[in-house]
Amino acid sequence: MLVAVVFAVVSSLILREALKLTHHHKGQNIYLLGFLGEGLGAASAILAFWVMVRFVDRRPWETAGFGVRGLGGLLIGFVLGAAMLTVGVGVMRLLGLYHVSGVTPSVLVLAPLLLFLCVGVFEETFFRGYIFQTLEDRWGSGVALGVTSLVFGLIHLRNPAHGASGFARLAGPLFICLEAGLPLGAAYLLTRRWWLPIGIHWAWDYFEGPVYGCPDSGMHDPHTLLQAHFSGPAWLTGGPFGPESGIVFLAVGTVTGLILLRAAIKKGEWRPLPGRHGAVAIASA
Repeated sequence: MLVAVVFAVVSSLILREALKLTHHHKGQNIYLLGFLGEGLGAASAILAFWVMVRFVDRRPWETAGFGVRGLGGLLIGFVLGAAMLTVGVGVMRLLGLYHVSGVTPSVLVLAPLLLFLCVGVFEETFFRGYIFQTLEDRWGSGVALGVTSLVFGLIHLRNPAHGASGFARLAGPLFICLEAGLPLGAAYLLTRRWWLPIGIHWAWDYFEGPVYGCPDSGMHDPHTLLQAHFSGPAWLTGGPFGPESGIVFLAVGTVTGLILLRAAIKKGEWRPLPGRHGAVAIASA
């Protein structure tokens, strides 16, 4: 059974990479292909998560953080993610770094909504789901948050960023560790459900590319609501990699993450090293 799960996950990853290679094509079917690839990835990741929880850990699926209770966090996360992107782009606009040259209202702008929902489900489940819970159970919240944030950031080294300097190629993934890894991990700690971080991730990707027309980790969406470009130093704008490699987005994401983390700690959800303060249980329903 585990072999089948691994095969499904690896197959979905291969398909996702193939889709990235064809992302420069402007055909409208890119969204359908993307949805199929990301949907397969999301289903495979959840299947792998379920198998590990039910047959390796032998605990109820409800403890995985995907229960119906708390589903409203998906909408809250979407609103929060949209607000983060809007604040970041708004600050860059006020600083004279972000310029809008046109607006193209089109139903195609809505097409990536399901695509990026699948991206959020896949990446949150794959990079922070079972791995986060297992690391936290053994070594506490600090290790789980640090390791998953670092891995999530560095995985973006694979993304194309044509024309980006060596600094931007490295800074982008490292900044993502803080500006995205921190708030996404802290959102899970706060709620002990995956819906809030999935919602944040969903809106972040959707508003960055299709709505505001920004490069998303070096990739460009073929259809955007706003036609925009950047001017100014790359350390502020992120250059060809996109604003995720700039100081403005780093500040917005990190501050948001620290606020969510502080709320999680005040709520009593921060779990220290089990060896020092007793055994730590995996998230309860």
